[in-house]
Amino acid sequence: MRRQLTTNRRLVFGTFVAAILALAVGASQGLAGARGNGSAKAPIQYHGGSCGVDTGAKSVGTASFTLKGSTLTVRVKLHGADPGTYRLYVYTGACDFIGSFSLFKVDASGDGEKSVSIDVSGFGRSFFVNAFNNTNGHANDSLIVNL
Repeated sequence: MRRQLTTNRRLVFGTFVAAILALAVGASQGLAGARGNGSAKAPIQYHGGSCGVDTGAKSVGTASFTLKGSTLTVRVKLHGADPGTYRLYVYTGACDFIGSFSLFKVDASGDGEKSVSIDVSGFGRSFFVNAFNNTNGHANDSLIVNL
């Protein structure tokens, strides 16, 4: 009987310690997020104009997102995309338009890149980009990232 009580106490104590650690980690992550800093990468889907939702289309590049304070910096690298003139659009994860940027070229091999920064005050922490091909009218969305 005494052995069973000792085992139960250890189990309760171990569960209590695990719960405290989980709360501490969650709180520290929440505080880190409150500063508005984070980074993530997402694939850009070929002809995937679906507001950042995965369509299963092949990837034609990556979008790297960095949030520092209220400034979002996005670097898009395309490889294997349709050649042409592109414009980069930034949206919230809820598909709300934030901004658009100057044109950039994708060469005959499908390579091109663009880096932009925008103030995202009041837009939350969930984003995606659309590399829109003005030449053929196809959208190429990244998947949504949460920063």
